[in-house]
Amino acid sequence: MTSESTPDLEGAIVTGTSADDRYARGLEILRVVGGQDPPAVVGALGDLAPDMARYTVEFAYGDIYARPGLTWRERQLLTVAALTALGTADAQLRFHIRGALTVGATAREVVETITHACLYAGFPATLNGLTAARAVFVETDHEVEHEPGNSPTESRWDRGWSMLTTVDGGAGERVVASLEASRPTLRAISSSSPSATCTPAPAWTCETVN
Repeated sequence: MTSESTPDLEGAIVTGTSADDRYARGLEILRVVGGQDPPAVVGALGDLAPDMARYTVEFAYGDIYARPGLTWRERQLLTVAALTALGTADAQLRFHIRGALTVGATAREVVETITHACLYAGFPATLNGLTAARAVFVETDHEVEHEPGNSPTESRWDRGWSMLTTVDGGAGERVVASLEASRPTLRAISSSSPSATCTPAPAWTCETVN
C-alpha cells in the first residue's frame, strides 16, 4: 500500500449509486481504514441505532471517502485536523489517527497535522490532540522521527514574512499593513521579542519580556 493511492480494494469497490451499493462501498472502505471486520461502528450501534450505523457507512465512507481528488492518506490527515479542532471527539480522533497510520501516513505527519491546528483551534485542543496521538503511537508501536527545527538565530519575523508572502502574496502584505496602522507594537513583538504580555483594555498595550 502506498500513501499516494487507494489501497488494493480500489478495483473491487462497488461503484453503483443505490443505497445498497453505497453501503457496500462504504463498508469496504471502512474495513480498510479502521482495520476491523466488521467495522466497530456497525457492532457498537447495531443494536442501539442501526440506522445511524448505516448512515455513517453509506454517507461518510460510501459517498465522501469514495470521492476522487484526495488520497485516503490525505483524507485521514484532514479528518485528524478537523477532530483536533473540534476538541470534543477523543474516541473518534484516536480512531482516525490509527486510520491515518493504516493508510500510509507517518507518525510525523500526524504530529505536524495536529500541531498546525494550534493556529486555528488553540493550544488546549492541540495539546489534547497530541495526547491522543501519543496513546495511539504507543498502542501501534509507532515512533516520531523528528527533524531539525527552525534555526534559533533566524528572525521569526523574516521567516514568517517569507512564508506569508509565499502563501498569500499581496493579500498577506495588506493584512500586515492594516495591523501595523492600528497596532504598531504587534510588528515589533512578531519580529524580535522572545515573548510578550498583552493587556486588552482599554486598548491593547504590550510589554516585551526578554
